[in-house]
Amino acid sequence: MKFITDENIPKSIETFLKNLGYNVESIRNICKGATDDEVMKLTAEHLAILVTSDKDFGELVFRFGEKIPGIILLRVNDILKSQELLKKVLKEQKELTNKFIVITEKGYKIRKMY
Repeated sequence: MKFITDENIPKSIETFLKNLGYNVESIRNICKGATDDEVMKLTAEHLAILVTSDKDFGELVFRFGEKIPGIILLRVNDILKSQELLKKVLKEQKELTNKFIVITEKGYKIRKMY
């Protein structure tokens, strides 16, 4: 499974995912300053799951029908709590494709994208 982290995701989350054995790229390294549309396109081209804290991606998918392999919307301010919940999601959800996963302090919710 491959992930692309948005510029708003701390580098420590990128490192955390890499330490779990995942293939992770950062928009900071691929195309710094990319627009949301460019991020969507790059994520689709890389067949990756986008990890972001930007709620706009939900609107792009659900309102405008943009296609992307999957999205994890990280809405937790504490880094250690984010890592704990992200690890839980990855353990419990073997397939992330076609899913919009919102992680909050209370846990996570999943919605199919299309």
